[in-house]
Amino acid sequence: MKNQNKILFIDIDGVLFGEYEGCYQLRPGISSFFGWAGKYFRCEFLTCWSWPRVQTLLESLYIDRRSLRIGYREWWNLKTDGISPGNDDFYLIDDNLIPEEISQLKEWGLEKRYLKVNKIGRDQLKQVKQKIITLEGIESRDENGNG
Repeated sequence: MKNQNKILFIDIDGVLFGEYEGCYQLRPGISSFFGWAGKYFRCEFLTCWSWPRVQTLLESLYIDRRSLRIGYREWWNLKTDGISPGNDDFYLIDDNLIPEEISQLKEWGLEKRYLKVNKIGRDQLKQVKQKIITLEGIESRDENGNG
């Protein structure tokens, strides 16, 4: 099931960065995560980072945002302000939505679209990828047949 119109809304702090091995640092596998995600989804950052800072991060990781369809979604008071529930088919990957944002998702009947990531641990991107594979019924084998 390949739906490249579905959106992955992605936070940065606590998702791409996490606490492990005694430091707050980038999680391993970020580039490969975006390579995989770009095959199946449109990725949009929903974060307090500014778009220029996001672009600098992507460029420093050699992630080509154009070929992978990576963008940025503006929001105001709540991250859910940046989501259009009638138009956006999405998952929201974040480590810590505030209660008002969770309430908004519940009001829309979309609370199951929130994929909570633990800000502590090195393998959170692998875990959220596996959860998405399961939810979407995506074949987990790569081009070489490795699962």
